[in-house]
Amino acid sequence: MKIYNFNAKESNLEDFKYAYGPSANGRKKFTQLEDCIANFTPGETGHDDIFAYDYISMITKKKYKSGVKFSTKCNFVKFGAPLLVFCNDFINEEDGTPIYQLHYEVVAYEKGINIWHIIPWPERTERPIKPTLIGKLEFDVAPDEVVDIKVEVKDKTITADIGGHVVSCEHPDIPDEFHIGITACEGHNRFFDFIIEE
Repeated sequence: MKIYNFNAKESNLEDFKYAYGPSANGRKKFTQLEDCIANFTPGETGHDDIFAYDYISMITKKKYKSGVKFSTKCNFVKFGAPLLVFCNDFINEEDGTPIYQLHYEVVAYEKGINIWHIIPWPERTERPIKPTLIGKLEFDVAPDEVVDIKVEVKDKTITADIGGHVVSCEHPDIPDEFHIGITACEGHNRFFDFIIEE
């Protein structure tokens, strides 16, 4: 088991690299706070670019195989969508920054869990991705509540668990090896740790 704590004393991001979705508007990085990493600075009252899909994402440099389990403790302020992501399909920009192509997201939000299959859609210039909802479970997630999103990817199946609320879905495009990570999306998100079990 590999445990990454994201508090200021222990935070070490050397095993990760930043990656961005085709619809991301910028190339921001996480802010280090005392007890977590976040996509905002305390005291900010507005962050319009985050709501315009300018999310922050980082993935492991190492690839993991089918059967891996990974999790994160996270929350959102008022409204948000912190998520776990995995991907083995990206292109590199000129500076080497990975841009997701096919990827999967397991999202915690105020109404539960969503699981998305996402591919590029360059013809749709206003938001050049094609997201397909492949799994969903509704229950209440309160703002500022720290939730533990747990995911297992095995045999073309994604199983997600938040506080005992479990949903599974199959998809034929799930790769046998992939990078795994976190994404802060749609609002102010905090991440407290990231745990990998091979």
